[in-house]
Amino acid sequence: MGKSLRVYPQTLLTYQQIRKLIDGEKLEAFTHQLSEDKELKIVIRGMPVDMPIQEIFEDLHSLGITVTECKLMTNRKTGLPIPLFLLTLPKTEDNKNTFNITGLCFMKVKPEVLNKKHGHLLSGLFPLLQILHKKPEMRKVWEASLYVGLQENPQ
Repeated sequence: MGKSLRVYPQTLLTYQQIRKLIDGEKLEAFTHQLSEDKELKIVIRGMPVDMPIQEIFEDLHSLGITVTECKLMTNRKTGLPIPLFLLTLPKTEDNKNTFNITGLCFMKVKPEVLNKKHGHLLSGLFPLLQILHKKPEMRKVWEASLYVGLQENPQ
């Protein structure tokens, strides 16, 4: 058997008490950050690379948005700056309205979530096509299930 223990606290107070005990006893531990403690990370598109970061701070502050950090993002391979600014914000109701901003520093911008999941329509189709190619007898089963599904949900 392993020598590890998983704990799923129900409340924030319980979590904090467990963390305090672990830190006090200097135990080896790994925890996931609670969603309440995480900061918002937003990417701003539509601004030039040479835009001063201080101006972005000031303009967001005038809109009532508190920014912890603002960085110009760079390409991983080349190290060159790309026209994307990463904002780190405390998680508050006012800061959640950052996604509704359409203009910043007299420019049209588009705020997006960092690491937005792209739901590709065909992402689940390619493994299916590989199976159908290897096993032609499965094609009839798949076509029949598709036909039944269309009859049940006519649109």
